[in-house]
Amino acid sequence: MKALKGGKHQGAFLSFSHRDISTNLSLMERDECGGAPKESSCNQGRISFYAAEICRRGLGVPAIFILEAYKPLVVLAGSGITAAFPLLLPLLGMKRYRELVNLLSDRETVEMLIREIEFIVARES
Repeated sequence: MKALKGGKHQGAFLSFSHRDISTNLSLMERDECGGAPKESSCNQGRISFYAAEICRRGLGVPAIFILEAYKPLVVLAGSGITAAFPLLLPLLGMKRYRELVNLLSDRETVEMLIREIEFIVARES
């Protein structure tokens, strides 16, 4: 117990950073997609799936509105999602959590999701 009161061991369990978590997630994503972490074919399938689910639930127009407002905050939200890892993991599971990080932490994928939702909404009306 004496080693924990001061010295180099104090707070050692809190010494991970955003970069450490992102690197670990990046390595895990390589296994799932079979290549680079943000491989476009892998992301396109996820984007299509989530866009279809959003529109199936009748939330296409509100989702477009929220995602358009969200675009300037992508960098901050990506950090926030990473920081919320312990809270989101039990709710979503590792696979869904990684998908959420991939979709919402890159401006290009958010834009692709918006375009896919717009396409489905236009096709349905």
